[in-house]
Amino acid sequence: MRQKFPGINLNAKHIMNKMKRLKDKYSAAYDMLNTSGFGWDDALQCVTVDAQVLEEYLKKHPSKNYIANKPFPQYERLTRIFGKDRATGSLAESAADAMENINLESEVGADTDEFVGPFPTPSNGASASHIPQEGETSSKKRKRKANDSENMYKVIASGLNSLSEEVGKLVEVVGTPGLVTLNEELEKLGFDDSQCIALGMHFSNNPVQLRYWSTLADRLKQMYAQSILGKLDTREFIGIAHVPDTSSSTLKEAIVSMLANHQLSIDQVRGQGYDGASNMRGEFNGLRAMILRDNPSAHYIHCFAHQLQLVIVAVAKKHEGVKDFFEYLNMVVTTVSASYKRKDMIREAKRKRVADGIRSGEIKTGKELNQESSLLRSGDTRWGSHHATIVSVLKLFREVVDVLCYVKEEGDSTQQRSSAKGILSYFKKLEFIFNALLMQEILGLTNSLSKHLQKKNQDLLEASKLINGTKQALNDLRQNGFEDLMKKVTSFCETNHIEVLDMMGSYGNPRNRRNVVTNRHHFEVEIFNTILDMQIQELGNRFNEESTTLMYPVDFTMNERACILGELKVFYYSAKEDERFAKLDGMGHLARLMVETGKDLSFPLFYRILKLALVLPVSTATVERCFSKMKLIKADLRNRMGDEYLNNAMVCAVERETFDEVTNEDVMERFKNMKDRRGEF
Repeated sequence: MRQKFPGINLNAKHIMNKMKRLKDKYSAAYDMLNTSGFGWDDALQCVTVDAQVLEEYLKKHPSKNYIANKPFPQYERLTRIFGKDRATGSLAESAADAMENINLESEVGADTDEFVGPFPTPSNGASASHIPQEGETSSKKRKRKANDSENMYKVIASGLNSLSEEVGKLVEVVGTPGLVTLNEELEKLGFDDSQCIALGMHFSNNPVQLRYWSTLADRLKQMYAQSILGKLDTREFIGIAHVPDTSSSTLKEAIVSMLANHQLSIDQVRGQGYDGASNMRGEFNGLRAMILRDNPSAHYIHCFAHQLQLVIVAVAKKHEGVKDFFEYLNMVVTTVSASYKRKDMIREAKRKRVADGIRSGEIKTGKELNQESSLLRSGDTRWGSHHATIVSVLKLFREVVDVLCYVKEEGDSTQQRSSAKGILSYFKKLEFIFNALLMQEILGLTNSLSKHLQKKNQDLLEASKLINGTKQALNDLRQNGFEDLMKKVTSFCETNHIEVLDMMGSYGNPRNRRNVVTNRHHFEVEIFNTILDMQIQELGNRFNEESTTLMYPVDFTMNERACILGELKVFYYSAKEDERFAKLDGMGHLARLMVETGKDLSFPLFYRILKLALVLPVSTATVERCFSKMKLIKADLRNRMGDEYLNNAMVCAVERETFDEVTNEDVMERFKNMKDRRGEF
């Protein structure tokens, strides 16, 4: 065996022990697959089953040493070794069976042969394995003996070949360099459970890389494994779950069950966030609290990739005046953009106004100036921009007024004319202009942060700076921005012939003397200050200072927490003198450089903090797009199909980069291997 498999330091005892363990594991998996409720996942290479079914099965079979939902990549290869097709007889004779048959044949030959010898040959013609029958001729006897000898040789050859194949397959399974102790070595090198699983699955699909990895020294092994992990995308879409209701307990049960189906635990969760503006309005506080009780490290983090402007608008709509403003804004865009004729009226009126302005000298000419523009609709999804809608309406204010006047006079129906009249009466009020310019100012201040938080790769340090800068800008607007805003409102109203109110005059119905307030008080206190206070409070609640504290205290002992600051100072002065740390490009680069230089071993606490910082629960745009994909896939046709189909369709749609590498031939081969009854391609 050493000659045939050089470099494999295994003896018969090793193989037999490993063979016994693998056979026990294979038998357990085989029994599960032949039990109702169990299935096989080709992608994960494991037996799949619901937690309840598995619990009932283990009560009846407590001795089974293979737990379902855990990877078992050797199963298919072991099927060729241990498997027996009881229906067709294929693979019905294993190596042990063949050797047993050889021994039985030898015993029969030893009892009946006329001479001593392990195996008769055709030349001696002396086999007595056949008892002569009465009436047989000598030529028939010799022919029968020769046939018996030939059959004996075939049995021996078949047994030896079967034994050789079985040993070869077994060595392939258990003798691959590094495969037996791969997980132990990875744990010694400092990789956590999820990293060990990812590397194990990668090496099982790339045996050449595994052999190369096994020849490296420990330092090089760690660097090589880190480089592989750096190329693996750890953000994966798991799936969706159907729930009978949306209570906190039901949602939590669905989350725990889905994690368990993927060999994950709620204890491994490091962050939680939820879809849409409901994430920001606290609609999932009950679920959030339940998960935090079970796992204090599952911090509730702002859904970073969520369109921040949508949240700003959602919060502002809690104010009745701003809510009315956005409703009328949508009605304006809908009415003006209802037909191509009205859109053409907008463009023609804008072209005429620009031409008149250029002739009078009011409008300057130049590159990228005075281009055609149209009204932009604010999308209902998280990717729509209300800021762009407000800017376009204010920019085309005169043209919009002309179209509304046209619809009021020439509308196709009484309803259209009445609706346009109501919109126009509100549209030409100072309050509409004030709300529009105020929301334009607020959304403009948060626009940079909103765009940054939607980047695919987050720079947390830069995001923190932008968050603090946005808070300060909103506070400054709250303290010093009202007078400047009123100047803009007054200027806009005078330019577009809108009545400017006396700020010291009474607001509302002057007959109601009980609650008389001035116009200034209404616009400054009841609108301006109130809306900005709501926005500042919302940002303070969602982007709090929690990230500046130790987020994962359970990952550090009391002694380690006491030593962290000192180790950090030592690392600072050590890295300051090292030229290799002079040009760092983010925390990810720092982590890789620490591994390459060995400082991860010299400063283990700081390196652990760095790893935790790199896995901060930040929901990127990739995660948010999962919800957008569901809206595309979950159509009326899909609603007549099962949840399994939706899961599969969602995986294909979300993980596009992964499935781009799958060829049509791979898909056809997969379908071909699933069931023969589906026909040939």
